[in-house]
Amino acid sequence: SLDDKGYFVMLDLGVSTAEDSAVIRESNNAEDARLWEGGRVAFDAPDDTLDPLIFTREKNYHYSLTLTRNDKDSVDIVLKNNVTGDKAALRGTSQTTPTLMFDTLYFGTLGSSAEFAIDNVTVDKNLSRSPPGSLSPKTGQGGEIDSNDVRIGVYVDEGAGPSVNDLLFVLSKFDGVSVTQLKADDFRSDKLAGFDLLMQPGGSGGGQGRKLGEGGRDAIRRYVKAGGGFIGICAGSYLASADYEWSLHILDAKVVDRQHWNRGNGTVDIAMTDDGRKLLGADKEKLSIHYAQGPLLAPGNRPDIEDYEIVATFETEIAKNGAPEGVMKGTTAIAKGKFGSGRVICFSPHPEMTNGLEQMVRLAIDHVKRDREKL
Repeated sequence: SLDDKGYFVMLDLGVSTAEDSAVIRESNNAEDARLWEGGRVAFDAPDDTLDPLIFTREKNYHYSLTLTRNDKDSVDIVLKNNVTGDKAALRGTSQTTPTLMFDTLYFGTLGSSAEFAIDNVTVDKNLSRSPPGSLSPKTGQGGEIDSNDVRIGVYVDEGAGPSVNDLLFVLSKFDGVSVTQLKADDFRSDKLAGFDLLMQPGGSGGGQGRKLGEGGRDAIRRYVKAGGGFIGICAGSYLASADYEWSLHILDAKVVDRQHWNRGNGTVDIAMTDDGRKLLGADKEKLSIHYAQGPLLAPGNRPDIEDYEIVATFETEIAKNGAPEGVMKGTTAIAKGKFGSGRVICFSPHPEMTNGLEQMVRLAIDHVKRDREKL
């Protein structure tokens, strides 16, 4: 049916050269220039910038689109894509809650002769609330939250990169957690006391630290020192270190080869310690994991901060953009530490962006979460 009841929605898969991809547009007119004049409903990054995806290689492009009716009678949209065999794949999720209804969904490649398949389509009717595990009330958008849930605050302001969407997507799949997205101002307004742990995602450590400002950074330090938990991933690990004027100084770590922080992205191997395997549920000593220019950590030897414990070290390396070879191997990839009464875990690589390693995030949450019985 191509009438004007509801909306006609197009998921743009890009073109054969380079074009914005993973964008959902809508219109109430199916003849509306293939929806290019339609409004943008969702896209794959949190920074209002569309990302290019080049369709010139023989890869498999996988898009996951989930539309879930929530308890406000609007729609939660999750859009995710990746490219198999391409370690620098564009990945992202998007979530918005417009009042959205449609009778036709069109998947198009606008000018490309590429073939694609649609499968695993599931429709559940008459749901007044989203089912467990979906991106729904437990993402800080309102609704009921179980008092026994682990309450997590995730930084989503300036300096948070697109991988924060991967993190939010993974967190939405965990039972027993509630997630609130926090802006920098929230850190400066005494809102942290209600959380069991804080998470700083990938992106720019300096961007996050400067946006938080001295007041926000001090608030995080006080929160962790008083028993709150902290997990830093990639940029969040730069932020947690004791090596920059904008960092938090809650992990006794310095960054090796600061000059070549942009050494490239890809898959690397890490070696888990015996305690690290128990902590994060690793079934083998060596694991492959996605790396995106995270810090190469080493002991900072700060007398005022407890020494960290090595959870994993880098077994292989990436040395692009002028970075010297032989430096990355052996440095700390995952570290755990204490700051005051609080616990800290820092991941230089990205378990939330690595198929099969997402559970590491859940076990890290269990380790660092605040002990409410001691409050």
